[in-house]
Amino acid sequence: MLRPEPEGVGSRRAGSMGTRTVARALIVVFATVLLAAGCDQGSGWVDAGPGHSPATLTNSHWAVVSVNGEPPVPNFTPTISFLPTSASGSGGCNSFGGQYHYDPMTGGIAFKELGMTLIGCLDNRVGAFETAYVQALGVADHVAIDATGRLVLSGRGNVIVLAPTREG
Repeated sequence: MLRPEPEGVGSRRAGSMGTRTVARALIVVFATVLLAAGCDQGSGWVDAGPGHSPATLTNSHWAVVSVNGEPPVPNFTPTISFLPTSASGSGGCNSFGGQYHYDPMTGGIAFKELGMTLIGCLDNRVGAFETAYVQALGVADHVAIDATGRLVLSGRGNVIVLAPTREG
């Protein structure tokens, strides 16, 4: 049985750049060009394309489109804004904030030490939606971009869909 020799050892290409090295170099150049082209000067968020995780969440602002398929109560749209290591926003009538860790390589996210104001919501529908949003946010463990450029946070059977906004 013949075994292939490692590239460059006794091969015809000894001393030349191997196919894998050239492919890796092209991938790095291509990824760099894509990241540079996709950067928005107004925010640090880079859209990596549908089904992919964004390169960063830093300096991005989002408004909730739905939580587990349910839209927010009109005129009480929850939000979230991301700084390098902290996130803050509104649940609809209460404000929240805390720390998060995001890994763009895996799309993994973890929120910790989320705190929230305790103002009573006058509309029970707003309070119920706010509770669902904050609970889903607390167990979110994955971030992706959908086909329309919306941010999708998911975890433990919950799905939060968010649309980009200018500010939180």
